[in-house]
This record gives sequence, C-alpha cells and structure tokens, in this order.
Amino acid sequence: MRRTLVRPIPLRPHNQRSSALAPNQTRLRASPRQPAVFLWEGVIMYLDRQAVESTLRKVASTAKGSQLVFDYFTIEPLRSPAMYWRYGRAATRAAGEPLRFGIDSTPPSRDRLAELLQSCGLALAERALLGQETAGKHAWGGFAVATVATDLVTSSRS
Repeated sequence: MRRTLVRPIPLRPHNQRSSALAPNQTRLRASPRQPAVFLWEGVIMYLDRQAVESTLRKVASTAKGSQLVFDYFTIEPLRSPAMYWRYGRAATRAAGEPLRFGIDSTPPSRDRLAELLQSCGLALAERALLGQETAGKHAWGGFAVATVATDLVTSSRS
C-alpha cells in the first residue's frame, strides 16, 4: 500500500511592509489536487491588512482540505495602554518591525477571526485563545487552523 504524506509548506515573509510572500512564493507550490499544510507563524502581526488578506486568499485557492496553521494577535497589543504592550510596540518599532495587524478583539473574538477567514475563502477549524476573554477583558491573541472548504462553517463556540 502506497502512502502519500502531506509536506508542510512554510510561508516566509519577503517584505514585511507590502507583501506576505517572497517572490518565489507568489504562486504557492502545492498540487492543485492534493491538500497541503501551510505553516504561518510569527508573521501576521507584522503585515498590513492587505498583505494578510492576500495571503489568506492564496491559501484559499489551493486544494480543498488544505490547512493553514498560524498564530495571531488581536488589536489589543496594538492599542493597549498597558506598559507591557507599550514596551512591546516600542521594541518592535525600534527593531524596524512594528506591529501592524491584529484581529478585532470584540467578544467573542472567535467570530471576528472566523469572519476574516470566511471573507478570504477559508473556514475556521480550530482556535486556541491567548489571554482571557470576558465582558470587560479582551484576549490578546491566539493560534488557529483554517481549512480550504467549499462549505464554510462558522461557530460561536470558544
């Protein structure tokens, strides 16, 4: 019996200000008929919204069943007056890589993430939240798995 293994395809940033993908990745090297797994970690928060959406759409154009695994910030780290986040913003800015993008953190933030993914042709499959989400406190980020599917499913569960 012959087994086909899924080969992860890392998404590497080229120009953090204008494009999420290096020139040789503008056309993703995935078989149009075989699902792929894309790993996109430590990138999304440094891109502008247009680059994030462009990358999500490129992944959505791959084979049904493909998955995108990524981490993300909500808008809390970008706007919070807390000293911790002010220091983080100053440090990344001083390093030449300012924080640029965050998912809307209005509770339930899962719905905001699902809406973004759905607008780009993906479905939210899983999410792990970073930070607490209550009526008075917003989460600051998370990890997520999005899938390429024909029937997009969104859910309000956490």
